[in-house]
Amino acid sequence: MWMKMFENYMLVMDAAGENRSGAQKRAGLLHCLGTGGQCIFYTLPNTGTTYASAVIVVETHFAPKVNAVAEQHCFRQRAQGLDETIVQYDAALCELGDRTDEMLNQVVEKASNLRIHERLLLEPNLTLEKAIAIG
Repeated sequence: MWMKMFENYMLVMDAAGENRSGAQKRAGLLHCLGTGGQCIFYTLPNTGTTYASAVIVVETHFAPKVNAVAEQHCFRQRAQGLDETIVQYDAALCELGDRTDEMLNQVVEKASNLRIHERLLLEPNLTLEKAIAIG
C-alpha cells in the first residue's frame, strides 16, 4: 500500500516524469521512507543503484510475511456484524484477502439476518453478486 501511495505522490509531484533521472527517483523513494526506513534500507544487501532495484528491495523487505493458516482462520471466523450491511460485510471480507471462490459460502454461512440467510439458501444458481443484491 505504501508503494502505491508513493507512486501517487511521485505522479502528483511530477517526479516520475521522463525528465527525472533514475537517481532522482531513487532519492525521492529513499527520502519518503523516512529516517527509520532509510536506516533499514542501507543495511540491506544488494540495494543496487537504480530506482528499479531500490523498489524491488523495498517491496521485498517490507512486504508483510504471510501466515496462510492464520489468514484463513481470520477469514473463516469473520461473521457479519448486526449493524453491518451485506455490502459492508463483503468489503470487509475482501480486505482479508483474495478468496473470491470462498466469499459466497462465507456470506451465506455468516449472514446475521435470518431472513436473508434463508433467502440466500433458497436461491437457485446463487452467485456472490446475487447474494449482495438480495442482502
